Amino acid sequence: MRLKGKRIYIADDDEEVREAITIILEEEGAKVIGGIDGSQLFTSVSFGNPDCIIIDLYMPNSDGFDAIEAMKDFLSLNCPILVLTGYATEENIARALELGATECIKKPLKADELIDTVVRLIDDSS
Repeated sequence: MRLKGKRIYIADDDEEVREAITIILEEEGAKVIGGIDGSQLFTSVSFGNPDCIIIDLYMPNSDGFDAIEAMKDFLSLNCPILVLTGYATEENIARALELGATECIKKPLKADELIDTVVRLIDDSS
């Protein structure tokens, strides 16, 4: 259980993706809090203390770009932000990293890749 006790916040409008990520991370011991868009994530993060955030880029209402920028600017967030996207163009990746994302991974991804990346990002931020 490599993520035991870690708080991971997820924002993805695809319920199946959100549920799959939640199951994968909970099996590793993480406490997972999920939402369907960037505004739900922003609200959850402002009342919590996440160890890592996983966010999609394109969602309704408030997309991942807006959420990353808001969390970095208004919450002075220091935890890693992992972007998972099906739109991993050079432009999208560059923009997400410029706004404050720590790393970007293209969907679909394998469970082991997700776990290894989250563990590494949390370890590197400690």
